[in-house]
Amino acid sequence: MKGSWVIALVFILSGCKKDFTELDTLVLSHAGESIYHKQNQYPPNSLEGIIHVLQETRVEAIEIDVQMTADNQLVLWHDQKLDENSDFTGCISNYSFVELADAKVYGTNYSIASLEKVLQAAGTANITLLLDVKHYNFCSESKIDYNEFNNALNLELVDLTELQKEKVIVNCRDVQLLYALTDSSIQKSIETDNIDFAEVIFQSTDIDIAFIKLDEFNDAWLKMINENQVKFGLYNLNNRSKVNKALSFAPDFVISDQLEYTLNEVYGKE
Repeated sequence: MKGSWVIALVFILSGCKKDFTELDTLVLSHAGESIYHKQNQYPPNSLEGIIHVLQETRVEAIEIDVQMTADNQLVLWHDQKLDENSDFTGCISNYSFVELADAKVYGTNYSIASLEKVLQAAGTANITLLLDVKHYNFCSESKIDYNEFNNALNLELVDLTELQKEKVIVNCRDVQLLYALTDSSIQKSIETDNIDFAEVIFQSTDIDIAFIKLDEFNDAWLKMINENQVKFGLYNLNNRSKVNKALSFAPDFVISDQLEYTLNEVYGKE
């Protein structure tokens, strides 16, 4: 009798599970394989990890974290400082690009990746690349120079075709950095948890994408987004339950640390 109840429960639960394969949702891997380095083959934001995802999965988009060096070069790094996950100390902005080449990350022999090489890999693979720009310098306790960032980004984009640039999304928590960007081909996204601020931005600017932490998202957000006809993405999808919750809102984008599971849910199993 007990076995019968178990079988019945399995059928009930499987019948309640939603089918997400009809969604028009773009799945982004988080910092390569994921932001959680202990579950990865390669470090987060490493060129090797990104190439691995491009070659070994069906991913069509990748989120990366971008910071600017002392000599205005753009590299991939997530943390506020280098201390926790590298053998360097201080901030990315304390070092030149050449100096950072000696840094080893996450207790490995891998180095900090340049945005230039990642853009080359993404362009070859014809994927969307979301640049999550860290706009604040925690060592100097000040914002980075947005005009210098714009110039640095334009130099990185110069060799891309227009179609490749259209697949680049620049995401930031400070809308002023987005205003400073001058390349009209790239897409711009505001990351915020403030629904009133987001609505003002959508009604008064050409920024038409928002990324919101899943834990902060609700029906009020969904209503506002639909009323303003903007695209939105959800992040902090670090387990399967959160993936399913996020997909239930039918977002345009999801940034997932459960990559294979999310790809299977949205694109169907191979």
